This record gives sequence, C-alpha cells and structure tokens, in this order.
Amino acid sequence: MPTLPMDPDAALTAQISAATDITEAGAACRRVAETLGFPLFQYGFRVPVSFARPCQVILSGYPRAWRQRYDDRGYLSVDPVVRRALGSVVPFAWDELALDAPDGRGIFEEAADFGLRHGFDGPV
Repeated sequence: MPTLPMDPDAALTAQISAATDITEAGAACRRVAETLGFPLFQYGFRVPVSFARPCQVILSGYPRAWRQRYDDRGYLSVDPVVRRALGSVVPFAWDELALDAPDGRGIFEEAADFGLRHGFDGPV
C-alpha cells in the first residue's frame, strides 16, 4: 500500500486540485481512501452557485445500486451522517450517531444490505 507524502487531508486536497476532470477527482479520492485502509469512499461538497439552491457534487465509490436507491428515495435530506457533517468539523464514526429518528435507522439498515455497515466521516 503506498504511503501518503503528507497528511491525508492535504494529500486529498492536492490530488483533487491536480485533477483535470471529475473522473480524475474520483480516482484521487479512491487512492487516498485505499491508502488509509478504507475499501469504499464518498466525498461530497456543495458549490454555492446560489444561496437557495447550491450545487451538490458527490464523488462515490459506494455500490452503484446503493447510490441509485439513496438518490431515488431522497435520502440526502434525512441522512444522519450528512446532518452531522453539515454541522460539525469534528470527525466521527457512524456508530456514534444517535439513530433515534426512524428515517435514520432505516437508512443504516438499508445501507447494511449493500455492505455499508460501518463508516467514518471527516467533515472538511
């Protein structure tokens, strides 16, 4: 497994900045995730095109069938991981989230069916 030349955040930022298209940016995310020992990744960000409707970009190494279900069912607006990430800059494990909301529990149960049982989020 290759080592990163600097801290992971700086390495990811440098590799994404060097990308010339979205495919290269996704490949950079995959390389950094794999170097850190994560077989799957997802990197999302918002571009403030307008205040009312920011453009959201998702670079995903998750199973396509899960991403399709997630998008089709509009889980972005109720996902507990997204909620926590939008309000914090502190990294967290999915297991730390309070899954009291029925929609949150349902998302995690469905994600587990696609092999996504545990995760780590590092809001930037």
